[in-house]
Amino acid sequence: MHDEQWDLIEAGDLLDHLPEATPEAPNPRPRRFQVFKLDKGKVFAVRVMSQRDEGATGFTETETAVISRNDPQWTLVRLKSKVMATGGFTVTRAATGETEYQRCPSPIRRSETTPQTLENRR
Repeated sequence: MHDEQWDLIEAGDLLDHLPEATPEAPNPRPRRFQVFKLDKGKVFAVRVMSQRDEGATGFTETETAVISRNDPQWTLVRLKSKVMATGGFTVTRAATGETEYQRCPSPIRRSETTPQTLENRR
C-alpha cells in the first residue's frame, strides 16, 4: 500500500493482505478484509473465515486485523469510488491577510482526535 492510500482508508473499504510465504504455503493467496472502524489512527478490519448453521443457531468464525501503520503486505481495494478535487481549501487570515492552503484531515487523522462530548466541551 502506498502512503497516500493509507490516508484515504475509510470504514467499508476492502483491504487485501498477502501473508508471508512459508515452507507449507510457498505461494500464499491474498486474504480480503473489510474495514469496520478507524480509531486512534489504527485501522480495524475483519474477514469471515467460515459460517455454519446448527438448527436454530448460526456460527460465524472471523479474523480481525488491527493495522497501526502503512505496510507493504496490505493492498487497498476500493469498495466505493471517491472524488477528491483538492483534498483541502485555501484560507485567508484576517489578521495578516495571507492566504494559506489547509489540507482536509484524512479519515485516519480524524480518528485520532478526541470526540467532543458534553463532559469535555468547554
